[in-house]
Amino acid sequence: MPADIWAKWLDDADREGAALDRQLRVLRSQVRDRVLHKAGLGRGSRVLDLGCGMGFLSLEAARVVGPEGLVFALDSSEGALEELSRRAEKAGLGNIRPRQGDITRLPLEDGAVDAAVARSVLSYAASRREVLREPWRVPPRS
Repeated sequence: MPADIWAKWLDDADREGAALDRQLRVLRSQVRDRVLHKAGLGRGSRVLDLGCGMGFLSLEAARVVGPEGLVFALDSSEGALEELSRRAEKAGLGNIRPRQGDITRLPLEDGAVDAAVARSVLSYAASRREVLREPWRVPPRS
């Protein structure tokens, strides 16, 4: 079973035709760009992608933060993280740090990131409260 069924569905839909392909790419890029923009990322930022899957947000976040920044890509699926690593290598992005773990117990120290992003991770969570509480721990206090 794929790590991210929604992403698989989007990827399958990608192949259905030229018109749908164009519309889907626009929609996906709008969603991705809006999430990353709202996170306030810039060159040198350190960001956590919760439930990163195969890199929908992580890959673009790595481009946005540049080589001075870092993307901690967290997912419970080893297979998804391996695919993310392949995609990052192919794109020449060396600033992604895949981490296998539980989103309710992040494998990062307090203050390790400037921002956290996520797309559809809450739909997989048994306890949304725990998932939403933990990311507030890792950004630095302002």
